[in-house]
Amino acid sequence: MTQRHISHPEGLPACAAGHNARQFRNQLHVMATTVVPNFCDLAAGLQADVQALIDDHSGTYPEERL
Repeated sequence: MTQRHISHPEGLPACAAGHNARQFRNQLHVMATTVVPNFCDLAAGLQADVQALIDDHSGTYPEERL
């Protein structure tokens, strides 16, 4: 029995297309579990630093801000 490869629209065999899809999913998973949370933590830290600079410059304290 001969093994046939189902062709992918871009000319890749189906097994290669499946491999690329798994690789892409893995990359998205890594980004969702590491890159995005790290970016959010960094952004929160920067926001706190910027607010501290604003408070220092304006002479107000966080509890006076509303």
